[in-house]
Amino acid sequence: LYDRFRAEMTAHALAEEQRLEKAGLVEGELWQKLEGATASPQVSPDGRRLLARRVPRPERALLAVWEIEESEEERRAEERRKEREEKLLEDPEEVPEKPAQPRPRRPKWTLPAIDRGAPREPRWMPDGERVLFTMRAPDAEGRLRADLHMWNVDSGGLRRLTRNADIVMADPSPDGLWAAGVENRYGHSRLVRVDLASGDVAPLGPPASEDPWRIWIHPRVSPDGKSITALLHSSPRWRLVVLPVSGSGVREIALPGGPAGPPAWSPDGERIFIATDASGVWNLFEAYADGTPAPRRLTRVTGGTLAPAPQPDGNALFYLDVTAKGVSIRHLTLGERSIPEIDRPAGLAPVLPPPAIEVARPALTPVSEPYRYRLFDSHVWRLHTSSTTGPDGSSYAIGADGSDVLGRLHWVAAAAVGDDAGPRGLSVSGAYRGFRVEIRPQIFFAYEEPGQQELVRRPEFDQKRFGGFLGLAWERVLPGGYLRLDGGAGATRIDGASIADPIDRSLGSARVQFAKDRTRGLRGLGADLSSNASVGRSAGESWSQIRGEAGVSFISELGRLRASVSLGDTGGSPTRFDLFALGGAPSEVLSPEIDANRIDSPALPAYVQVGERFEVLRAELLLRGLPLRLYGERLRAWTGEDKPPAVRVLGAELRLRESLLSLNLPGSFDLYLGVAKIRSETPRFDSTRGYGGLIFRP
Repeated sequence: LYDRFRAEMTAHALAEEQRLEKAGLVEGELWQKLEGATASPQVSPDGRRLLARRVPRPERALLAVWEIEESEEERRAEERRKEREEKLLEDPEEVPEKPAQPRPRRPKWTLPAIDRGAPREPRWMPDGERVLFTMRAPDAEGRLRADLHMWNVDSGGLRRLTRNADIVMADPSPDGLWAAGVENRYGHSRLVRVDLASGDVAPLGPPASEDPWRIWIHPRVSPDGKSITALLHSSPRWRLVVLPVSGSGVREIALPGGPAGPPAWSPDGERIFIATDASGVWNLFEAYADGTPAPRRLTRVTGGTLAPAPQPDGNALFYLDVTAKGVSIRHLTLGERSIPEIDRPAGLAPVLPPPAIEVARPALTPVSEPYRYRLFDSHVWRLHTSSTTGPDGSSYAIGADGSDVLGRLHWVAAAAVGDDAGPRGLSVSGAYRGFRVEIRPQIFFAYEEPGQQELVRRPEFDQKRFGGFLGLAWERVLPGGYLRLDGGAGATRIDGASIADPIDRSLGSARVQFAKDRTRGLRGLGADLSSNASVGRSAGESWSQIRGEAGVSFISELGRLRASVSLGDTGGSPTRFDLFALGGAPSEVLSPEIDANRIDSPALPAYVQVGERFEVLRAELLLRGLPLRLYGERLRAWTGEDKPPAVRVLGAELRLRESLLSLNLPGSFDLYLGVAKIRSETPRFDSTRGYGGLIFRP
């Protein structure tokens, strides 16, 4: 049945295409054939350059500027191509080349994504040298906020004009001092005036109280700076409107069909170019700003036209041509000739939209009185599971976790079982995010026996532990990075067959983490720093510990290459359970804050080397578009002056995080599977091992 539907729709579409071609297409000439998405074309005020936003591939968005006329360099390149072709054609068996028409032209200036923020909605400033555009970046709480920026095309300089203003689609005034834009905040749309020097925002047009559901898009300031045209959605359709800059009266411009895409003023300010769906296909129309005479059709196409961009002399315009392979750019010469309308056949839906009908508006019920958010109204609990397996043993945990819809309160309760070596026990942990500082408690009972490991047996570290930790965390999201501060205190009691008397261990810790990427497009550099300091008391003796890590990343189209170094030192009188211990996988049962002396490496057995000092050198390659990590590392821990030979690891790891799986989880999710080649002289072993894990924390 569906195949029949496809066949019928294809036949109807071909018949409609032939009917339009028979009536005569009016589409101008193809200026550039482009693949992917194209948006926001505009000719510079001097008429020499064409600006547009391009997304040739999903991962690559940029602003592009072409010179409209061919440069001398482009002409010479074409002459050289013709000379090469003439020489080739001297061979009677050679077939002449068929060059692409129009000849592809690369933009002379481009602005790629900056720190993962893609520039959009560009508009020329009156000087023809700078471009006003919108870019989204996270605020301190991680929410994406739209702000205005300025790009100097010739010098490449960038300047941010607003901060957390939520302004989009801004169009500068003729004097370049202010811009009309749309403020989208918390679901409300408002037409605003933005001072480009100070970034101050003031409302334009009628007050939002008249219609709180009103939506504004694509404001355009008239050439004389006295009026604004925009698309307005209200009661309940889109319409093209004009309003004065200094007043609030909104006047609708009657159009045949509904408007689509951004409008554009003619250079004389008397007419407005806009695409409409009057015939079921997007075509360009010319409407007079005063509403008379009736709008005039400018194109008849089979695909779709959007975003007219008139040239300063008013004799022609560029527009976007919507095709099956991409959105190209066409050039249309304007004239006085009118394009006659042709009858629209009935019964072509859904090839063409059905005729408009009156739709009954639903009855509205009163909105309930607001009340403060209540944690447990939306609180739900779910089955929870996690596991780890590797050279340090296997462990499997099952339990429950719960959270409210905002993730403000989240908890996990789990019980873990495993083989003789793997960590086992009970854990209850949580996180409360109702304040600016996150509160993170955990209590646990854990039992592990590294003396039962296959590769390296460490019976002196077999232990049972009961304890808890109360932590505080504060995080600030930065463009391309973050800053995080953690602190807290905890205590645990350690017992085991190798311990004569139980050891009471208490500690306080503080950690700082910073990461920042600076990118242009798909290339850039990144840096990350981490420092952790702990002071504690074990078996009546005091000790202190500090560890830090510094990394640098090189970012390219292939992925991210990162190199890092980690160092640590211990002072005071620590017990063997306070020393740095290399190897082992993280576990939900164990507290990462109390076990800050453990250097996790899932490919290694736990406690493969132990000492008051440690160093780790690591290099890893993360391939773009793949959750695959190739890495190599050298690890060693020691006490005293003599360093042991480093443990060397070469591995490949498949690692999935919640950000790659489109999961809306209130906590931290990490799934990894890997294989590694391990070589060690102290202790001596040479082995290839697989490992994996599923870790979930509140």
